[in-house]
Amino acid sequence: MKDLAVEELLKAGKLLMAHPDLLLVFAVGYSLAFWLRSVAWLGLFNKKRVTVSNLYSLHMVSLLVNHLFPTKLGEVAKIYLLGQEGYTSQKATSTVLYSRVIDLISLLINLFLFVSLSIKHISFDWKLFILPAIIILTICISIVWFSRWQWIKKFEAKLFDYLAQLQIALKEIKSKQLIKAILLTIPSWVLEVSALAVVVKALNLEIGLIPLLVVNSFTIMAQVFHITPGGVGTYEASMSFALSLYGVDLETGLTIAVLTHSLKFVYSYLVGGLFTLRESINLMDIVRFKKKLAS
Repeated sequence: MKDLAVEELLKAGKLLMAHPDLLLVFAVGYSLAFWLRSVAWLGLFNKKRVTVSNLYSLHMVSLLVNHLFPTKLGEVAKIYLLGQEGYTSQKATSTVLYSRVIDLISLLINLFLFVSLSIKHISFDWKLFILPAIIILTICISIVWFSRWQWIKKFEAKLFDYLAQLQIALKEIKSKQLIKAILLTIPSWVLEVSALAVVVKALNLEIGLIPLLVVNSFTIMAQVFHITPGGVGTYEASMSFALSLYGVDLETGLTIAVLTHSLKFVYSYLVGGLFTLRESINLMDIVRFKKKLAS
């Protein structure tokens, strides 16, 4: 069974490579998704020392870092690279933190929307969405609470200074900016389904667009916390599970998940690598910056 699965996976991979038109659809859709999120991210800056192109470049470098290192080091990379553009660590952290929360809120909105549109075709108890909803709301409330928390003065001087400046930076980003960023980010996750859609098309499977949107949103949400580069393991498990809700057997679901994730890995290495070279970035500087932040 294991050998058969590997053989089928290789066969499916060759099939995908035989369809350059599908690969082009993926490349365009995936790139536009990050471009939209870059536009949304720019809206969180009050002093715009960067452009959409700059932030798109940061996204690509971060994407490469996330697929090379564990524990979302790509977010640290964004903070480090914004520092190179003249932003303080606190200012950079505030926009990166909010952008991640916006991602989660947007994914949750998409998930509830598309599940409601396909509820007749899904063997799923909607109450299972309560936990991710609670997690996301808790994160949002925690950030708002922190931005108004008065007890940070109890910390030692060095930590207090950092937290105080971060608190100020979070307060400077207004609700109007956050709402606009959410509205821009929601369609970006729709575009990102291009990776999953081209794999399904190449395999000649009959899975509708709405179910694919549900599967994509669920899978990305499951990547919030992971310890492996690119979320290897978590990604495949969550996508296989989500596909099974629409009647896709486990072996087929795993093949789809591995191929879809492989496409994203190749994209991150090629495109992220090119942007990293263009920006002349030493990835070890990001690792050292993380250690500096932790200290």
